[in-house]
Formats: sequence, structure tokens, C-alpha cells
Amino acid sequence: MHFPTVKENQTNIIHIIKKHYSSECGYTFTIFNFSSKTDTKKIIFRSLDEVTCKRCQEIFKEIHLRD
Repeated sequence: MHFPTVKENQTNIIHIIKKHYSSECGYTFTIFNFSSKTDTKKIIFRSLDEVTCKRCQEIFKEIHLRD
């Protein structure tokens, strides 16, 4: 399964996008306008193993991967 992700510019941490301007862990990326084609190219679909933000992984697993 692949998820929409965004990479933090300064630290290169990869977050899972939850809403239009925030990630699962609460990181906000308001620098993106998402109105142009070049902005939407910054969103990359990756597997959960490729996400480097541990908090995003934990929250996603708690919410979405319950048995």
C-alpha cells in the first residue's frame, strides 16, 4: 500500500500527508500552494517503510492498521 508523502526541506524527514496542509504527526507544510502542477509534484506516493517520521508511522498504524 502506498501513501501520499511530503519531504521536510530542512531535515529531509518524510511525512505521511493527512490533510491538505498537515501530516499525521502534525507537521504543517503551508509553504505549498497545491494550486500549480509543480507544487503537486512535491507529493510522492511511498510505502510505509519509506516514511522516515517515526511519529507518522506510529499514528498511522494505530489508526489505520487495527485488527
